[in-house]
Amino acid sequence: MKFSVERVKLPVKRTTNWRGASITHIEDVSYQTAPYCPICGNTNTHSLIAVGSYSQKGLDLHFCSNCEHTFFKRYPDDTWYLSYYKEDKDLNIQIKDSYYRSLKRFIRNTPVVYDLWLKKRVSTHRTKATIQSLLNEILQTSARDHHVNTGLSWLAESKIQNVLDIGCGFGDTLLLYKSLGLSALGIDASPKRVQICRSKGLNVSEVSISDITSIRNAGPFDLISSTHVLEHIVDLSRHLTQVLELCHEKTYVYFEVPNASQENLFSRVHNPSHAHIFSLKSLVYLLSRFGFNAIRISQDLNTHVLAVRSNSDYCPFSYSETGGKESYRAALSYLKNHLGKKLRISYALMNYHTVITNLESGEEIFRYDPGYHTRKLPEGNIIELEGLLEGHRGSSLDSLRILHDSDKAPIIL
Repeated sequence: MKFSVERVKLPVKRTTNWRGASITHIEDVSYQTAPYCPICGNTNTHSLIAVGSYSQKGLDLHFCSNCEHTFFKRYPDDTWYLSYYKEDKDLNIQIKDSYYRSLKRFIRNTPVVYDLWLKKRVSTHRTKATIQSLLNEILQTSARDHHVNTGLSWLAESKIQNVLDIGCGFGDTLLLYKSLGLSALGIDASPKRVQICRSKGLNVSEVSISDITSIRNAGPFDLISSTHVLEHIVDLSRHLTQVLELCHEKTYVYFEVPNASQENLFSRVHNPSHAHIFSLKSLVYLLSRFGFNAIRISQDLNTHVLAVRSNSDYCPFSYSETGGKESYRAALSYLKNHLGKKLRISYALMNYHTVITNLESGEEIFRYDPGYHTRKLPEGNIIELEGLLEGHRGSSLDSLRILHDSDKAPIIL
């Protein structure tokens, strides 16, 4: 089976409205350690960067050279994640629709305006357009050559009607399904988001992020979509096992996760919300373990994989995520020149903007700004941490650790 990976160069996006963030910490009893790579089981993974204080170890970000997956070797336990996604993540969400949401509803219901808006939206971020495109792949009525060539000619005859959206958020994807005449169920861990979706007339259930078995009787589903959820799931095997229980023998699954090349190690190691950074290789391999064969892949700011449940043997996916590996290596290698130095790390909106400064020389030694203009952010939107840069003891010489001036290892949420 041949895979075509579509890559799209995105224009610079200037953003002026940024959400705030705060520094907090996790107690020692709420940390746990992963014994091996959660994708392929490799026990010989490589520590990239870790954080800590003089009295506490913090998060430890590892890389698996076997499947090119990046994950936390040391990370918060399930109790912490359950609390975060149920309550803490949505502290600033208002139940009542704002003027902004009313405007979006007007745009969506006005075809001419919607077409103009969609063109503008696609020019900066293709998520919605990608979902529409992938749906068209499986909602078609006539056979296509690539279906026949891959032995999947039955795709053209599939009838998609019963759909599940995992982590439905504010219901944008559910509204898309509804507009296509599909019977869609959404699930989300946030009571506030569930309430907002229901106010829009959507069928949504409040379901824990770590256990979706409560909706088992609603299946099986013809299509299951998951947009920016999988990277938050700590126990991937348990989650995919539960997804599999909601499938029939020809169910499609669509997963969207952040593009690994867009992830910033230095902000990510201070924020445990993304438990995983998927490479194309690790995501496709994970899905294959549970009987899902990828049939279409595309990448922009995110990685999009459409797969179908199949009993046929898996065709190995040979693509290598060299961009992510090289950017990791370059960033870590450059900072190695400043071992033993005191650093200041400035963050804005976590993974979008990071500046690291050598406090002794005043030199800016690292900047992560992937096309998002952030140099003129108000000071109130910047969070700063200070710490000593050192080699990560007991690990490879290429690994780094930031030892912070605090009682507890800091995290930023």
